[in-house]
Amino acid sequence: MLVPTLVAAVVAVALAGVGTASATVLCPTSTAPCSAMYSTGSKVSTSLLIESSITWTTWEGLTIGTCTSGTVSFTTTNTGSATETSLGAIEGEGLSWGGCSGTTLTIERGKTELHWISGTANGTITATGMRVTVKAFLYGTCEFTSGENLHLGKFTGGSTPTIEVEAWMTTVSGSCPSPTRWKGTYLVTNPTPIYVLES
Repeated sequence: MLVPTLVAAVVAVALAGVGTASATVLCPTSTAPCSAMYSTGSKVSTSLLIESSITWTTWEGLTIGTCTSGTVSFTTTNTGSATETSLGAIEGEGLSWGGCSGTTLTIERGKTELHWISGTANGTITATGMRVTVKAFLYGTCEFTSGENLHLGKFTGGSTPTIEVEAWMTTVSGSCPSPTRWKGTYLVTNPTPIYVLES
């Protein structure tokens, strides 16, 4: 019972400082409030930061899988406004994996939601409906899910924006410990610059 409690505490800390989700938009400048946000249908493309890796680890820090390339990209399904937060659908190769220690596949891409962090040009990202299988060291093939509104990571805005994923995924099949942490830092390659702001 201790591990789920600790994970809940980590997520609570990660979400601390999140601003009003209903005022979140993506903008090409850091000036707030944003008056010329990126429109509905904008594709936010990423690639794994050079010389970094994706890791899957247990709560105790045991590595069960790695990848040397990947993407976490999404297409906005609304613009965001003073009354709604910015939403994104992960399509096509938007959630991809390469150079992995074991076969890693996306079963369901899911969707994302951005939440502006008050006083910054950054945001947190939550994910719903993601499902991934990983052929893990020691454990064989396991399937993980984000479930609903899982804290995925931090979106840091700027001219070289990044998405830092640190998500505790729930194991739904296989013998891998649950939760298992997916971690990786992704460079936003398009559009740039991009900032997470209040509308």
